[in-house]
Amino acid sequence: MILLGAHTGANFAEVFIDVLDKYEIADSLTSITADNASNNSTLAAKVEAILGGHFFASEHLLGCMAHVIN
Repeated sequence: MILLGAHTGANFAEVFIDVLDKYEIADSLTSITADNASNNSTLAAKVEAILGGHFFASEHLLGCMAHVIN
């Protein structure tokens, strides 16, 4: 998958969902681990909106410990 356009959370989410769908693993998503960039919060919120009931951005977006410590 290629990201076209700006590196926004919304654009990342579209590519991320496409990959999950391609490999038929969207129902298996339990968390997203990322750095603390604001676009990752946007990505998680959009993934929540698309996937519905089993992924909750507020609970399943995890900060990378190395980035948190740094």
